[in-house]
Amino acid sequence: MIEQRSRPRKNVAIQVEVAFQGSMVRDGYASNVSADGAYMEFGYPVELAPGTDLLLKFRIWTGQEHICRLLKAKVTRCDTTGLALAFADRDLISHAVVEDIRFYQGCERRSQPRLQATAIPA
Repeated sequence: MIEQRSRPRKNVAIQVEVAFQGSMVRDGYASNVSADGAYMEFGYPVELAPGTDLLLKFRIWTGQEHICRLLKAKVTRCDTTGLALAFADRDLISHAVVEDIRFYQGCERRSQPRLQATAIPA
């Protein structure tokens, strides 16, 4: 397969809510993103024709809270594991969303509080 991407993708794991075909909504994960598009995985088969319009709601963990970012996209390819998407508006907003994803990707979500530091004996 010939590489058609004009920009490199970054591997991520971001929860995304996808709206398509009117009001149908599905939950999935973006497994990689670039300034031009993303690859979505759902864990079950989703068959959409290339050119199908989608609305993506990215849930990005900042280390303290989730922030949500919306982008429009079009399906470029559908396979057994997910969807390849191109962002509909490759503008400043799509670039800002991708930069938010990249910036916050390293933030950990802790299920337990940090342990208190122990005092160093004098």
